[in-house]
Amino acid sequence: MSYDNPLRVTYSFAAMDFGTTKTRYIRGPAGKRGRVVDATLSVTTLFTAVTTGAHIEVGPTGTLTAALDWTLTTNAANSTANASGQSGAIKTGAASFLAADTDALVTFLAPTGGSPAGIADVHLTVEWF
Repeated sequence: MSYDNPLRVTYSFAAMDFGTTKTRYIRGPAGKRGRVVDATLSVTTLFTAVTTGAHIEVGPTGTLTAALDWTLTTNAANSTANASGQSGAIKTGAASFLAADTDALVTFLAPTGGSPAGIADVHLTVEWF
């Protein structure tokens, strides 16, 4: 496994309810750093975004948006979206790497205003090297 030949892992978070903020953790193979290469949202229940949209962040404690900072829109039920389709959502450069042997936080932030809502399966793809 090297930077030129990374191990690609997709982490799946089923039926994430964006009505409230939630945090999950991921960790790569021992001794390997990672980088987010994409995230996919498969919406099952309409996302609201009265004041701000829902949000997905990936990074270490203290720098939650280091690897991924994806703002979601009012996604309709039965729709899909990819972070790679939103400019700037997937971070690049040395500061965007997920550290070896350290938990990375995956935070699902609720939209604000009105009645926060949205349920989706989320698939986060990380390359470890």
